[in-house]
Amino acid sequence: MKHFTAMEKLAFASLLFAAGTAQLFRLQFYFPSLDALLFVARHYLGPLLPALALPVFLLARHLSRSGAEALLGHRLRAIGALALIVYVHFNLKLWAQLINPFLFDDVYMAVDERLRSLVHLASALAAGYRNALGQFPHAYHEVFVAMFVVSFTVHGMQSDSRGFDRLLLAVSLVLVVGGASYAIAPAWGPFVYEAGDNPEATAIQATMASFQGSLRASHGGEYDTSYFVAALAAMPSLHLAHALVFFYFALRYVRWLGLVYILPVTFIATEAVASRWHYLVDLPAGLVVAFCAVLLAYRFIPRPLESPQPSTPCASPYSS
Repeated sequence: MKHFTAMEKLAFASLLFAAGTAQLFRLQFYFPSLDALLFVARHYLGPLLPALALPVFLLARHLSRSGAEALLGHRLRAIGALALIVYVHFNLKLWAQLINPFLFDDVYMAVDERLRSLVHLASALAAGYRNALGQFPHAYHEVFVAMFVVSFTVHGMQSDSRGFDRLLLAVSLVLVVGGASYAIAPAWGPFVYEAGDNPEATAIQATMASFQGSLRASHGGEYDTSYFVAALAAMPSLHLAHALVFFYFALRYVRWLGLVYILPVTFIATEAVASRWHYLVDLPAGLVVAFCAVLLAYRFIPRPLESPQPSTPCASPYSS
């Protein structure tokens, strides 16, 4: 393991954890259909492509040939590790309610009822965003994916390569830690009690609920490969966890991007509740996952002794 990167070690560890979990609970690994595979590639691996290619083109004058090859090799290995982690994540999500069939929707909904004013506030804020994004009915997911693309691209161009490596590791830790935590106190989401403010989301929720019901009733036997990414798991909110990770790293390394990210983070948090994807308690749970992911990312990739350099594209540590 000496020559493996932190990403690769996490990928192997997550696969071993998943294999042990499957053996312990007598579960099977699930595989995606071509459409589901393309969805995963486009939304999780695709955002890494600019971070893979742009530094080589835009920083070419700072990189020797060996430096460019080292950078490309490092990023390609990261994509491979992330692909394995994403695969494990969606299996953990599919398994969560097979491992723990006891749902906590009634408990979480009771909190929403007691804090109904906050639900109304989220709906009011989300309505303002939704009106501005009228041509994007799926903005909740599209904004989420856009943060992946922008963050990986911008951080991939920074002089402190450890920032990018930590960011990618933190994102991966959200997938692993969050995926495992889905089974702790699982829930479908508040849409089972009431429709949200977004009709497009409501239609998707109904389709996912039908699949989830069949999967639970058959203890995982009735699985449709096209629904590889469609398991319901409201607790915790990993949309918010990822958004907070991107927000933290932007503030840490690219301050202007952190200020820009205030809007998408607010949108994701409010739309999650307004569209009834998530209960209020799912949001602080997502914050805890994000905190743990960032903490562990810095633990596995320690801070350099010197302070980070200004956030402008400049010489890469892969240069000679």
